[in-house]
Amino acid sequence: MKRILYLLFAVSTLWSCNSDYDDSALTGRVDDLENRVAKLEELCKQMNTNISSLQTLVDALQNKDCITGIAPITKDGKTIGYTISFTQSAPITIYNGQDGKDGQDGKPGEDGKDGSTPIIGVKQDADGIYYWTLNGDWLADDSGNKIKAEGHDGQDGEDGKPGQDGNDGQDGKPGEDGEDGQDGKPGEDGKDGITPQLKIEDGYWYISYNDGASWTQLGKATGDKGEQGEPGQVGGIFKDVEETDDSVIFTLNGDSTITIPKATPSEKLDITFGNTESINVLPGKTYEIEYTIIGADETTRIEVVAQDLYKASVSPIDYRSGKIIVTTPSADLEASRILIFVSKGTNTIMRIINFVESVIIVSTDTVEIAAEGEIVQVEVETNITYTVEIPEADRVWLSVAETRAATHKETLTFTAQANPNTTYRYSTVNLKDDSGLVAQSILFAQKASGYKTVHVETAGTLENYISADEKEKLIGLKLTGKLNTFDYDFMRTMPALESVDLAQIDNTTIPASCFRESTVKTVILPLNLEAIPDNAFSNSSITSIDIPSSVVSIGVGAFGECPDLTGILTLPNNLRIIGAAAFTHCKQLTGNLIIPNSVVSIGQRAFSNCNGFNGFLSLGSGLTTVSRQCFERCSGFTGNLIIPDQITTIEEYAFLDCTGFSGNLVLGAELQSIGDNSLTKLSKNSSGGSQYWPLNFSKVYCKNSTPPAGRLYSAGNPYEFLGVPINSKSNYESVSSWKDSFRIIQEVEF
Repeated sequence: MKRILYLLFAVSTLWSCNSDYDDSALTGRVDDLENRVAKLEELCKQMNTNISSLQTLVDALQNKDCITGIAPITKDGKTIGYTISFTQSAPITIYNGQDGKDGQDGKPGEDGKDGSTPIIGVKQDADGIYYWTLNGDWLADDSGNKIKAEGHDGQDGEDGKPGQDGNDGQDGKPGEDGEDGQDGKPGEDGKDGITPQLKIEDGYWYISYNDGASWTQLGKATGDKGEQGEPGQVGGIFKDVEETDDSVIFTLNGDSTITIPKATPSEKLDITFGNTESINVLPGKTYEIEYTIIGADETTRIEVVAQDLYKASVSPIDYRSGKIIVTTPSADLEASRILIFVSKGTNTIMRIINFVESVIIVSTDTVEIAAEGEIVQVEVETNITYTVEIPEADRVWLSVAETRAATHKETLTFTAQANPNTTYRYSTVNLKDDSGLVAQSILFAQKASGYKTVHVETAGTLENYISADEKEKLIGLKLTGKLNTFDYDFMRTMPALESVDLAQIDNTTIPASCFRESTVKTVILPLNLEAIPDNAFSNSSITSIDIPSSVVSIGVGAFGECPDLTGILTLPNNLRIIGAAAFTHCKQLTGNLIIPNSVVSIGQRAFSNCNGFNGFLSLGSGLTTVSRQCFERCSGFTGNLIIPDQITTIEEYAFLDCTGFSGNLVLGAELQSIGDNSLTKLSKNSSGGSQYWPLNFSKVYCKNSTPPAGRLYSAGNPYEFLGVPINSKSNYESVSSWKDSFRIIQEVEF
């Protein structure tokens, strides 16, 4: 700066001597020098910024801080540096280091020497501590000690020694303990680390180790002769910044590196839900809300708090995810909310899920359609989105217009085709919400020709509504109202009666043996029927049956000995009990037989001699026992026979003479006993006598490592192959009933 003032004085003197003198060149040089000095000063500012940033990096490294983001700094379309954000430390700014440009040849003097930029850095010594470096060498204080980049607290002083115990008193009375010595004074804090500062003054670099209180000259920042070259851009500290998936690597000009880990999302505790908006709910329903916890570990805990008679619980999959199970009150439903608390160590967050009462009102829940078919409309008022679900079997005759009004008040238009049958037909159409739960149901009942509809106001009075002539000639009845045993007994006296429609009676039960030995061919059961009682249709002329979804039990002999019962037997998904001989000798049932997972018990001989089945047999996971003679002589089953893992017992003759199986037999992991001849066929031997032989399975597999009690064969007629779990072959070979039952026993993986 002094040089600039001298030059300015000289220029002023020359101008005063001769106003005609051309001083434009000299003025240009002065301006140029001013610009270069200004750039050097800017360089000092950036250097000091980089030094301070480097100190922050060292602190972050020592304190296990993490980087949360990197934002580039651009100038004239080029990246000249970065802004770095941390989880704990304040953001820092660093500038890219580039080599300075050589100075241009002076005119007329010799080429000027390049100014040098001191290289400030940090380096970890053998003691694990980071120290400042200057041009690759350790920076030292006046005593020659390396200058730390971070200060550390001094160690606490040692505790004082405890006083000695007092002498014991006489006669066994011990003396009191002496008082403990006082703790020693803690050691003094160590000196803070020093962050050097740089500046340029009078064309020289200066450095300060005491926050600017004193300065030490390092070297020239400008050349001696000739025109000074353009100062290089900042280049003393940061050479490169590299970002990986897990960390940010800072390379200094001395090629040393500092690696700082990036903060991961797991370090921020949060929870997300499958449905974050308000949930529309119905009374007495259960809703599952999936959740995922961000930043969770094995110590993370989640709790839920319900109110307003709502019930809530947590069903975790692991410590990161699971389901929140919410059950709404069955009555007095109102809007409410569930509070969710997630805790990890001392950090706890709370989230809220709101529940809003669903409203879906239909103008009618029962629609009667003319036998010739017609178009009917049902008005709907709702605050939810919903779907209209028509049972697949009924879509051939009942349909709904695909377009619906976008408002909350809308009209559903259904079209029904003509009914060609001599009986009523029904369809229950469900309106389902976003959760797949049934919000409302509409029953469609279509009339048929030749029927008389009777509403029985008082149970036991059906005969009062039927004339003597109708009693002898009527072939079809549709009944509503209330019935009892006397009404069913009266129907037995109607010789021409072939069809009875009970779909809309008020009763949820029907009497035992109500159609036993009846000539009625078609019965439509009550749509809300809970149980089919013992012998309800035994030995009757019933030709088809549709079991309502509400039925949970089928009684003993309910359809036993019904030789005209045909078609595929569909058991409802809520069914739990199938009684003994329930379908015995129903020889015209065809297709597959699927036992729902809800079934927990099947009685003896339930399906014995049902040899019309010509598909596969599927046993539900709710069973624990295959009862005696349960499927005896069901000869038409094909494919594999898989015994679920939950089944522990197969009783005697359970699958006797089930000769159609052609695939594999798989015995479940929990199977403990196999009854005599439960998996064999009975045939004549060469001498004309009866003998049990293996069924036609290709291979047999047993998933239990311990051989179940019992055997699969009759002596002398082994199966070909048995696959058993790894390390269990010796277990089976040690049991003669299993060793002798198979030609080959081999270990396999299940």
